[in-house]
Amino acid sequence: MSKISKLSLLQNRQGELALAIYADNGQTGSGAFREPSAAEAMLYLPEIAKTLRGKDALSYEQNLLSVKNLRLEKNINLPMGMLSAIDSALLDLSAKGLSLPVYQLLGGKVREKISFAAEESFITENGIDSGIAIVRLFGGAYYGREGMKKNLQQIEEAASKLPKKVRILLDCHQGWDSEYMVRMVREFKNYNIRYMKLPLAGAGYETMRRYRDLLNPNGIMLSPTETAYTLYSARELISRRCADQIRCDIHSCGGIAELRKIAAYAQANGVMLIPVGADHVTLHFAASSLVSPFIELTETPEEAFFGRGKRNGAAFYTEELPGFGKAFPRDTKTIFSQ
Repeated sequence: MSKISKLSLLQNRQGELALAIYADNGQTGSGAFREPSAAEAMLYLPEIAKTLRGKDALSYEQNLLSVKNLRLEKNINLPMGMLSAIDSALLDLSAKGLSLPVYQLLGGKVREKISFAAEESFITENGIDSGIAIVRLFGGAYYGREGMKKNLQQIEEAASKLPKKVRILLDCHQGWDSEYMVRMVREFKNYNIRYMKLPLAGAGYETMRRYRDLLNPNGIMLSPTETAYTLYSARELISRRCADQIRCDIHSCGGIAELRKIAAYAQANGVMLIPVGADHVTLHFAASSLVSPFIELTETPEEAFFGRGKRNGAAFYTEELPGFGKAFPRDTKTIFSQ
């Protein structure tokens, strides 16, 4: 039985950070983060290393719980970004110890191809790559009647280059108010707008629910916030019936262990969970999640450190290697080890 032997803080040439957890059989698990800074992270690492050293490298859940318990035992409240990285590293190490891809530890794949919401930049004069099913368009903060006209012109110009079967995700960047939204929705019947994201800044739960009730009869699903950062914020959005979709960043919510709880609650209430990012960690979760029909592209700490996952045309794929199937960049250096 392999034991955890060491924990290191790594940095690449661009200054991105990652944790590495080593076992005495030579295997390594890793996870990247952006917050806290390297200096702050090194304040937490000695106690984390002391907690994990000597523990069974395969006991992912138990090891993660021992780190979380530092809050009660030592009054150490780890930043969510760092806790997410520890989660990824422990899960990566456990999967490697079993010679399995991570998705197998999550219940196996429910999809081979991981669809994504393509950026507007994917649209060319000749249209879009065959097989892409969702495109994210900008529904910006252009005010008044002229602003509405400009928004609709942009949507129409982009939509004219898309096959009719391609669904549109309209990202409003918190730029609309209630009247603006009501007027715009009347015009949407001419376009295949299926999802709307972030229509209004600072909206309360009742307002979000009212927007959802307005959009759903028009065949549009609402994602009222950028990301639900914790299980508790996701629970409020779902239980108050404010969302058809919630977006979650694995690297901000506490890792895959926490995201699986959010996914279970979402599934029980008929809500989609859309992971953000196309890094190796996110792809393994998306491949095994029944409530995550696609991902949304954005740069995550994992992508910044280890690179984006494998893409072929209109879909991403998981690596068929032990763990997450990622490798350390050549320019990685160790700045702390214990």
